[in-house]
Amino acid sequence: VQSLTGAVQGTAGDRYNSRGGDAKADLEVKKEKLEVQAKKVQRLEAELSGNREQLEKLSSRIAELHTEAHDKELAAKRCEDERMELQRRLEAHQRGAAEALGQKSDRQNQVEQAERELNEVRAALSSLEETALAGSEDAEAA
Repeated sequence: VQSLTGAVQGTAGDRYNSRGGDAKADLEVKKEKLEVQAKKVQRLEAELSGNREQLEKLSSRIAELHTEAHDKELAAKRCEDERMELQRRLEAHQRGAAEALGQKSDRQNQVEQAERELNEVRAALSSLEETALAGSEDAEAA
């Protein structure tokens, strides 16, 4: 009976020890899996943190570029306004120059007409002087 009891106890003890060993092995496997998962979580958290920093930098850069684009739009508008003003002034200057050229031409025509009239008056005067001189010579001779 004792040998049978010992055999049963030995078998039950072996099973208990075997189950305890399996539980320890399972526990070790689960611990290893948990450590792997914890490392994976840490790696993903670090990656997430890096992505957040990169997102902040990109958001800041986008804001800078937006401000720069707005400034350039304003500068372009100022340049266009200045170009329009210069174009207006150029056209006014060209109109003034054309008017002045027209007036100069009119004045030249007037001067030429006056010179022709002066020459005619001189010729008439010279003719009168010659007639007067010839008349005075005739009067002296008579």
